Amino acid sequence: MKQFGKDHWSTFAYIENCVVDKDGRIEPSRMRTDGKKYPTRLKNEIAKDHNDWDCVNDLESQGLLLWQGTGTNPTFKLTEKGWVVAGQLRKWKSEGGTFADFTPRI
Repeated sequence: MKQFGKDHWSTFAYIENCVVDKDGRIEPSRMRTDGKKYPTRLKNEIAKDHNDWDCVNDLESQGLLLWQGTGTNPTFKLTEKGWVVAGQLRKWKSEGGTFADFTPRI
């Protein structure tokens, strides 16, 4: 999680917003799917052939969210750890921080 950068945290923030406002339903068309053309930006490097769906897998493997549903109708829930990190991220952004520079304190 220490290497997560702009793409992981912006994806996490989008999902958190959908959990709060849309019963966890996201719009798949808003997800970055071409990891070759638009690779994932980490803290200090680029993860080639890695897209927003890969970021979701990474977020889930770190215990921040639960991916439910399949295909064109995925839904998500945040874990208790995810809610803690979401609060830290919102505070960070409200104080002028960027997704690229965020590191959770957990």
